[in-house]
Amino acid sequence: MRIIILFLTLFLLAGCGGRVPSPREAAEQFLARLKEGKTADAYDSAASTFKLTRSRKYFEARVRDLGLGETKSVTLGEPEARGELMRVRGEFVLNNDTKEVLDFDFVKEGGAWRLIEARQPLSERPGMVEDVFAVEARSSDSKAERSKAFLEPIATPIPPERQVALLVKRSLLDFNTAVKSADFKAFRESVSDRWKYRGKDPQALNYAGTESRSVEDSDPMNKARRITVSALEMTFRPFVEAKVDLSPIADAKMKLDEPLRVNSEGVLIVTGTFDCDVFIGAPAALATRVTFRLEYVFESSTWKLFGLTVNVAKPQLTGK
Repeated sequence: MRIIILFLTLFLLAGCGGRVPSPREAAEQFLARLKEGKTADAYDSAASTFKLTRSRKYFEARVRDLGLGETKSVTLGEPEARGELMRVRGEFVLNNDTKEVLDFDFVKEGGAWRLIEARQPLSERPGMVEDVFAVEARSSDSKAERSKAFLEPIATPIPPERQVALLVKRSLLDFNTAVKSADFKAFRESVSDRWKYRGKDPQALNYAGTESRSVEDSDPMNKARRITVSALEMTFRPFVEAKVDLSPIADAKMKLDEPLRVNSEGVLIVTGTFDCDVFIGAPAALATRVTFRLEYVFESSTWKLFGLTVNVAKPQLTGK
């Protein structure tokens, strides 16, 4: 009889699968996977409801946008019950030294505590309690994007690198034409409406009356940060004055600094350089290199420019 009882006891223990990790341990494991670059594993460990409402690809983009895979330190609090959920607060110091606080909510599912959402505390951002991993149009600059809030902005596939290289060359050579002519009107016309209008109605921007609501919609102080010809001229005046010439990139090879990616707002990010010299000054031009960060959004069935950062290293002359 003792042998039978012992066998039944061992069988029951084996069926339990060992000790279930606590919500705090589940949070530690989830964040450790992010730190190790195992974003897919972290996604797979989440609750079924979490995975039902967002794809792995979108989750990976949000993790990168939030910087949760690049942390200097993480401090986790003790779990607090929230009905059937258990909440664990995480305090992060990111690699860029900014601080972030998130409340992670876990639900018991399949014999384990699994992430169901993560929110910023009200004390950190009053009025903002969104799930930071939720599929939402977080940019306020595009009415069209907001109308597609139920879709994942990242769903648009990344184009092949060869196609992106042509896209980048066209953008930078158009920019180069604007610099040489000191006229950015045509260049502005070539960029995305999302950059030009920031969700504003173009007709509303031309309002010349006095009705207060219409005046506000016309955004006379450009609070929406719309890209304008004058803004381009002011920003890139040093390029015009230095007589920067980027034309050699036309026959050069693009070299990426990081893999192509689309962030959680649907913005294609391209950073890199070219394997050629560009020039500063004329007629005695000085050779240097250009680096860039270009951003594109998918608009009217094509990728259009949404952001432009161009750096040309100033050559250093040395004598012996």
